[in-house]
Amino acid sequence: MRSLFCASVLGVAISMALLSSGCSSTSDPGSGDTGNAGADTGLGGRDTGVPSVDTGVPGIDTGVPPVDTGVPPIDGGSDAGSDGGSDAGHSTMTCTQAGQVDCGAGCTTLRTDPANCGMCGHACTGGMVCTNNSCAPACGTGQMNCSGACVFLQTDDANCGGCNMPCTGRTTCQGGMCRCAAGTLCGGSCVNTDTDPMFCGNCSTMCASGSFCVGGHCQPTCGAPRTTCGTTCVNTQIDPNNCGSCGHACGDGMCVAGVCQCNTPGGMMCTGTAAVCTNTRLDHDHCGSCTNACSATQFCGDGACHP
Repeated sequence: MRSLFCASVLGVAISMALLSSGCSSTSDPGSGDTGNAGADTGLGGRDTGVPSVDTGVPGIDTGVPPVDTGVPPIDGGSDAGSDGGSDAGHSTMTCTQAGQVDCGAGCTTLRTDPANCGMCGHACTGGMVCTNNSCAPACGTGQMNCSGACVFLQTDDANCGGCNMPCTGRTTCQGGMCRCAAGTLCGGSCVNTDTDPMFCGNCSTMCASGSFCVGGHCQPTCGAPRTTCGTTCVNTQIDPNNCGSCGHACGDGMCVAGVCQCNTPGGMMCTGTAAVCTNTRLDHDHCGSCTNACSATQFCGDGACHP
C-alpha cells in the first residue's frame, strides 16, 4: 500500500517527501495490491484522505483563466490617445463664440452641425439636416440648407447672405450683410475712427509714428478724458476694447460708464478668457448662468443642460 499511496499523490513536493521515506520509483501506479494484506488494512484511513489531495490540484489549474482575462483591459488602455474619441490625447479648446462647443475637431454649433447635432458625435444621416439640435428631413421656414446645417442667412455670421459667406473682423450678420455693431468697417475690420491712428477720422488717414488719434484728428498727445493705451488715446468709459482699463475688451458688447454691457436686450455679458454677450437659455458654455457649461454630450435648452 505504500506504493499505492505514493502513486496517488500528484504534488511534486509531497512526492519528494515520500521518496525520501523510501518510496520506489519502479512501483506500479496501477496496482492496488502489493501482496501484503496486513499493510493494506493498516492504511485504510490514509486511503480516504487521498481524494482531498487530488481535488486540490484542479483548484490550482482554475486559477490561470483569471490571469488571462486580465490582459484585454491592459491592451484596451494602450489605445488611449490614438483613438480620436479618447479624452487622453485631446486637449479641450475654449470656444469664445456663443452657442459653440469643442467636439474634438474644433468649435462647432450643436444647434446646426449635421456631424454633431444636439450633442458631440450625433450625426444626421440619410440626407437629414440639423436644425435646432435635432435631425430633420428638411429645414424650417426661412432657413437655408448650407452643407446640412439649417441657418438663417439674414443673421448667421458664418453664412451671411449666402452659404459659406462668413463675417470677419468683429462684424456681425445684420439683414444678410456683415456690419459693425460699433465703429466703422475699414479694411474688413471694425475700427473706431475717433481713436485709431491707422484709420483716424476715416478709413484712409493714418497718423504719423508717435502721434495719436483724438476725436478723429491726429495729435501729438492725448487730452482728457482720454488716456494712453499703447499707441492709442482712448476713453476707458466708452471704449469697448479698453473698457474701464486698458486691454479690457467687451467682445461683442458695448462699454457704458467703464462697464461692459450687451447690445441686445435680454442678453447677458459673461466674462472669462473673453467677454461674450450671450443668451444663457441656449448657450452650451453658459447655460442658465455664465459659469455653468454643459458637457460634450448635452445641449442647453431653457437654461438647463439636457442629454
